[in-house]
Parts: sequence; C-alpha cells; structure tokens
Amino acid sequence: KKGVENVVADHLSRLDNATITAKEKSITEEFPDERLFAISQRPWFANMANFKASNVVPREYTWQQKKKLFRDAKHYWWDDPYLYKEGTDGVMIRCVSGAEVRSIMWHCHSSDYGGHHSGNRTAVKILHCGFLWPTLFHDCNQFVRNCDKCQRT
Repeated sequence: KKGVENVVADHLSRLDNATITAKEKSITEEFPDERLFAISQRPWFANMANFKASNVVPREYTWQQKKKLFRDAKHYWWDDPYLYKEGTDGVMIRCVSGAEVRSIMWHCHSSDYGGHHSGNRTAVKILHCGFLWPTLFHDCNQFVRNCDKCQRT
C-alpha cells in the first residue's frame, strides 16, 4: 500500500528516533560473531549419515570398520536432514548430537511435566520420545546428579 493508504505505517516511518546514532543506522558489513556458528565437532553419526546419503566410506577406515559400517547401515535411514535408527522393536529413533542433547534432557526431566525422575527413567522417556545418542544413559544420570531440585529432596 502507498503511505497515504496505510496511515499507521506511514506515521511510524516518519517518526524520528533520537536515541539511534548514525553508526547504528549504517549497514554493518562485518559480523563479529560469525565464528560462533562454525561446527567445532562432527556429530557421532556423521560417517553413517555420509554413507547413507551418498555412499561415502571414510578412507581411513580399516577393513573391520568398513565391515561394521556396512553391517550397521541396514538399521539406519537418512531422511534429509536427519538420520534415524530402527530400534529392536521396529520404531524409528532420531539420532541427535551434542547441540540438542542438553535441551532434550531438560525437557524430559526438568520441565513441568517432567517429574524429576531418576537418570534411567529420564533416559527411557527420551527413548520413548524418539531420540538417541550413544551416551544417553550416562548423560541422563549425570544430569540428574547435577539437578539442584533432585539433590534437595
């Protein structure tokens, strides 16, 4: 709409904000935190995801590691951008990496509906929610040991 037709937007665009400096108005070409978005560590399932997505086997793998990769690959499915593993019960579980782990543990343990259960019970809740990582039970037990509310009861 034109400014004449859209009175509110026209009025807001003409307001002068004295608190904004000339430097804040200018377009910044640099992004100081761009290094924060770099991936510092590959996910634990990166090699399996690469194999399922594009049949790439790491060159540094020994023949035993290749054999294990091929044997385990039949239990994994790649659905861009996630990797899923079929559990023994046939249920698909999403493989997650370090960035999501803490949030998932908090939601299954510390949130209002979490109930502050033990580490093993929290790990089972996470599995029921459909998430998996190699150190799931260990991480959940550590999380419960560090939970202030659980240690006070």
